[in-house]
Amino acid sequence: MNLRQAMEAQLLALESLDALIMQERALLLAPHPGNIVAVLAHKDAALEQIGKAARALTEALANAGLPASHYRVRDALGQDIELLTVWKRLRQAMDLTRERNALNGQLIAQRLQFTTARLDALRGAAMRTSIYDQRGRAGESQPTGRMIAAA
Repeated sequence: MNLRQAMEAQLLALESLDALIMQERALLLAPHPGNIVAVLAHKDAALEQIGKAARALTEALANAGLPASHYRVRDALGQDIELLTVWKRLRQAMDLTRERNALNGQLIAQRLQFTTARLDALRGAAMRTSIYDQRGRAGESQPTGRMIAAA
């Protein structure tokens, strides 16, 4: 695989992952996340493809005598406008995908925090009140607060 093919393969893999990240975001922003598990499975597969494409790109860079450093590659490709354009698109796609994935991570953290707070509230309510007694009958409500006067 030559350098251009390796860069384009990496770019396609990133675009595929980015589309999945946007699907994930839509589910995270929905009231009910739906089948997010399926999207996550596809996302894992896309990440495997990116890993393979990254290894192929590293090999192609080495075969072309180029370092794996972004700035040094950019400088070395300065004479080849077509390759430089693909390299810039690849770097932009990497940055955008990284940012979008980080935002999804923040959305997941918020959802987890909200869900944890709801579960804690439910646990607290369950500890304070007994809906059923040991025999499975509705428990009698216990008076709460202070008595103001006694007869």
